[in-house]
Amino acid sequence: MRSKLGKIGYRAKYRSIREMDLIFRQFWEIFKNNYSEEELAKFEKLIGEDDFDLYQWISGATAVPDEYQLLISQMRGQIARSRGKK
Repeated sequence: MRSKLGKIGYRAKYRSIREMDLIFRQFWEIFKNNYSEEELAKFEKLIGEDDFDLYQWISGATAVPDEYQLLISQMRGQIARSRGKK
């Protein structure tokens, strides 16, 4: 399980779009310590999606697929909280 988490963490933190690097790196730091097996499976599937699609979903430019609603909502909340701290 530990090596699986390492692989998921690496894929989450090193994306092809810099903005996604930042968003996913922040989210992963919190998520990796508090997840269910189902949430981890969904997150692993989410990070397999195209970065352009991910950016569109997170920014609200396009509708988020139902299966990712909760994760994207959590990411948006984290972004809002981090902006509030500055």
